Amino acid sequence: MVTSLLIAGCSTISSIRSAQASASSTAAVAANIPVCEVTTAGAVEQKLGQQVELFFYEHNNEFSWGSYGCHVSSFIGQKGEVDGFQVKYRQKKSLDEVDVPALYDAHTYAEAAALERATRFTLDGVPGEGVTIPLETGNWAAVWRYPDTTILTVLIKRKSDVEKIANGGSIAKSITELFAPHVPQVAAGPTQELTFYPPNEDTARVLGIHDGGATPLKPWPSPSP
Repeated sequence: MVTSLLIAGCSTISSIRSAQASASSTAAVAANIPVCEVTTAGAVEQKLGQQVELFFYEHNNEFSWGSYGCHVSSFIGQKGEVDGFQVKYRQKKSLDEVDVPALYDAHTYAEAAALERATRFTLDGVPGEGVTIPLETGNWAAVWRYPDTTILTVLIKRKSDVEKIANGGSIAKSITELFAPHVPQVAAGPTQELTFYPPNEDTARVLGIHDGGATPLKPWPSPSP
């Protein structure tokens, strides 16, 4: 249930966005709130140029490989081209698989890097290499391969009234820069069942959570003013 929500297609995310639109709370997530255990809302806002409205995430290390998923949404109606983004990672060293919605012509990192429209990049202090790729849907993806061949993917989603994100490659790289240094360690740690912030009854119903969601491994700090 948890993992399927985080790797689901656009229909699930669209439902979540509809729930957010009808929610009573419209306050942005405070800048000091940790996002998906790897960064802060303030850092995400600096990269997106947009405020964070909601995020939800989970990670699981109950099997021989760890998994991690995070979804962040920006405000509906807010200036900017980005609706939100997803980050996924699986600590599956035997396969060089790439799984990004609408990336139909690449299923491994080597295939993704070989695409004519792909742009290679590296990150200071982070071992590995990556590429950013524009998608047919008007969204953007970043694919990061660690030296052990595990893969982290970032999907930058455009707003419905935006044909394509003008600087999507730069944004995808920036979000990768926030997450890539930390996600493998988080995925290898204790399991975190699906949790979201801020607590919202409408969103909880869409996610099928009737008990308020899982408690985060680390309690949420008090929001900064």
